Amino acid sequence: VTRLEPRYKLYAEYQNGVVAALFDTNGYGTANFPSGRLCFSLTSSGGMLVDSHGELLFSFDPNGNIKVAYPPFDESTRLVERKLNSNFTLRYDLDLKQLSWHFASKRVRYGFVHGHNEPTAADRKAAQRAAQHTLSTTSSVHSIRSSRSTRRYAGTRAS
Repeated sequence: VTRLEPRYKLYAEYQNGVVAALFDTNGYGTANFPSGRLCFSLTSSGGMLVDSHGELLFSFDPNGNIKVAYPPFDESTRLVERKLNSNFTLRYDLDLKQLSWHFASKRVRYGFVHGHNEPTAADRKAAQRAAQHTLSTTSSVHSIRSSRSTRRYAGTRAS
């Protein structure tokens, strides 16, 4: 029995209408510079990153093994990261074979992980801490409101 798991497409464009990124449900696709020139490409046979002039910086096979690498790419990081403009950043993890797209707007940074988006142990722990913080804040607000209500209505009770 095959279980179908949801996968997501990724599409982004610059304000001028140029396609910034387009990746299909398998994670294959391209990311472009604001000029429309190719920056990053990922296919079933591997991927590549080029600079803004079209010069190859590095390429890798489907297993994440680096075939060609030129400076400034650091092979030891195993992470491809390219800032496309002040709003968009592309990341590709060669070991996890995972693409993420980062978007910044109005001092908030968003990250979109392509694929199944399964939470990691760190994600679960952070969510748990946030939930505990929300509960403690809500409890504090509730107790403040309760004490105000008690003071406000204390003199109106019938004896």
